[in-house]
Amino acid sequence: MGTPTFMTFGAAPKACAPYSHAVEIDGWLWITGQMPNYADDHTKPLPNGIEAQTRNVMDNLRIVLSELGIGLENVGLPRVWLTPDL
Repeated sequence: MGTPTFMTFGAAPKACAPYSHAVEIDGWLWITGQMPNYADDHTKPLPNGIEAQTRNVMDNLRIVLSELGIGLENVGLPRVWLTPDL
């Protein structure tokens, strides 16, 4: 197994925890989970509703993929975690 390369991107949303936006190892890219926060201002309140939050997540994912020079067509195994609105 090769050495991982950890990547962060200024255009992507500011991390809300100590993580990289992407990790590359042995030619594979692993993209970290995206939150529904706004890429341009992480202090804005999250949008209301699953549709608006999903849009933000997908926009944030597209930013990270774009920084890597790839797009959604290159995604092989997406995982989605949903939490109840408490």
